[in-house]
Amino acid sequence: MPQKTFPADTGSGVLSARATGDGPPLLLPHGPGLSDDMSMLGAGTAGWRSIGFQQRGIAPSATGGPFTGIQPAADAAAVRAPAVFVT
Repeated sequence: MPQKTFPADTGSGVLSARATGDGPPLLLPHGPGLSDDMSMLGAGTAGWRSIGFQQRGIAPSATGGPFTGIQPAADAAAVRAPAVFVT
């Protein structure tokens, strides 16, 4: 299945994001300090537009802060918004 990569501008840095598949959006954030590897879900994401991103602090996404408690949620929202339109 082809993967589309796109930048997600958070206002405080750009995150490297990707979308795969067709269907309703399914945001797949990974754990803090880990690299984006949700490919292990494989067939479990069939029928969904799987959206992933390299979280803040790990290249090729923005490596600088802010590193606050709410920032991961704001980053996820910044990724999800353009991902709905990636085709």
